[in-house]
Amino acid sequence: MEPRSWVRRPLDRVRAVEPFIRRIVAGGLALVAGLWLVRLTVRWTAPWAAGVVLALVGVAGLAVGVERQLEY
Repeated sequence: MEPRSWVRRPLDRVRAVEPFIRRIVAGGLALVAGLWLVRLTVRWTAPWAAGVVLALVGVAGLAVGVERQLEY
C-alpha cells in the first residue's frame, strides 16, 4: 500500500537530505540526550552510564558527519 501524498512528500524530503547532514543531526541529538541523562541521574548508576555512552555515540556521529565533508 502506497503512503498518501501528505505522508509521501515529507518522506521524499527526508530521503533527499545528504547523509552527512543526517549523521550530524543524529549525533547532535544523541549528544544532547546523553548529556541530559548524565546531568539528571545519580552518578555511577545504569541510567548515568547509558547517558555517558549516548553522549560518546553523539560525539562520534558528529565527528563522522563532519569528517566525511572535509576535503584534504
